Amino acid sequence: MTVNPLDYAEPYQEALGTYEGFRRLGFSADDIYFLANGPFAEFDGKTQLCIVLRTQGKQFVVTCGLSAENPDDIETTWRLLATACSTGNIDVDAYKLCWEQSLASRDTRTFVTSLVFKGFRLPKGDN
Repeated sequence: MTVNPLDYAEPYQEALGTYEGFRRLGFSADDIYFLANGPFAEFDGKTQLCIVLRTQGKQFVVTCGLSAENPDDIETTWRLLATACSTGNIDVDAYKLCWEQSLASRDTRTFVTSLVFKGFRLPKGDN
């Protein structure tokens, strides 16, 4: 069954787009993680959905949005989306749209500059 990421809430779409942004810069999938951080009282009990890059002895966290879902449901949804991506069962056009609409794509200069200022070496430059 093909999974359409556009059928899921915007924070998941942003997370997929951010993941793709890190991959396009050459970072290994093994160094990119999904983090459901919370829930937090200051966010009305919602949970932050984040993509985390951990490599080169550093960490870079991108908050992709908030979710009122139960933390177990958040994990289940992310696993479904991640599995669909890794097995090729994702709607490719919808996934491409997640990338194109993500902040990492819309503001690539800031995305890349933030990584460089944090001290990351971009793997694509190593080729």
